[in-house]
Amino acid sequence: MSVINEVQNLYSNLISGNLAAATLAFYEKATVDSPLGGKQAATEWITEQRSWLQEHEARCVEVNTVTAEIGVSHEPMLWLTIGKDTLELPVLLVTDAEQNRIAHLRVYHSTLPITGRRHLRKPLMEYDSHTEADPLLAQLMNALSRGDRAAADQLFEPEGYVRESGGPQDSFIGENRHRFFADLLGHGCVRMKVGSVVDDGSTAVVEYTLTRDGLADRRPRAGAATYTRAGTGLLLSVRIYDDEQRSRGTLTRRHVGNRLGDIEARAARNARYSTIARSTARAATRPLALDWISPRVTPAPSPTA
Repeated sequence: MSVINEVQNLYSNLISGNLAAATLAFYEKATVDSPLGGKQAATEWITEQRSWLQEHEARCVEVNTVTAEIGVSHEPMLWLTIGKDTLELPVLLVTDAEQNRIAHLRVYHSTLPITGRRHLRKPLMEYDSHTEADPLLAQLMNALSRGDRAAADQLFEPEGYVRESGGPQDSFIGENRHRFFADLLGHGCVRMKVGSVVDDGSTAVVEYTLTRDGLADRRPRAGAATYTRAGTGLLLSVRIYDDEQRSRGTLTRRHVGNRLGDIEARAARNARYSTIARSTARAATRPLALDWISPRVTPAPSPTA
């Protein structure tokens, strides 16, 4: 079985109790870095995660997988029972592989829906303000580094959206997306340094550390995001996986749920005619001096009754 399958099946195996399969997915001496557990041995993380998922009656839907030469990224959506409530928790997995197994796994999700607190993580790797990005992502990153809300917003499809780490209820479409960028950049620019980029030509997954928010420099905090391109040359979505508080308000599921499904279906059709070279495992780009990287979102499916 390839590392792609191992990553895609990881949470399903943990939820079903197939710990042998989950353990075999990891290379010897593999490590996992997660918001709740920090950095630990993969075997320890597997045991703790199985118990935690079982306690919260977890269900899982696989959303999206991105593969490239440097690694594999996967987005599952978890449904968890917390007290009397059932909540959706978007999760992002980013892996380093060795001999077709997971050598290191970095897990990204918000802790706010689980613990009631935002957990701001320390940097997880070496980050650089110089990275490679295709022209579309470079335009977005540069707009954000200048604090130019209008320029950033104009790079999206009319119904393109940004989803924060809280889940579909924290998605911003159309006019609400304009408001998101107004909130985000209302007090200055946002600056980030880039860690790794996993890009299949259609979706890019970026690990970053946030170093400036508004008018003040900040102690570096780790995060990640996925950026989905539409076939039109604009962004379809940005899905964010960190615990930063960017916006003052949110949309309700009633406002965004059905529209996200329509947008994703259209994106799938557009992708078939996209001029982006999907045969390459990395985007064709040139080095750019960047301070900041913007998160990208892709819609998560709603659970069926």
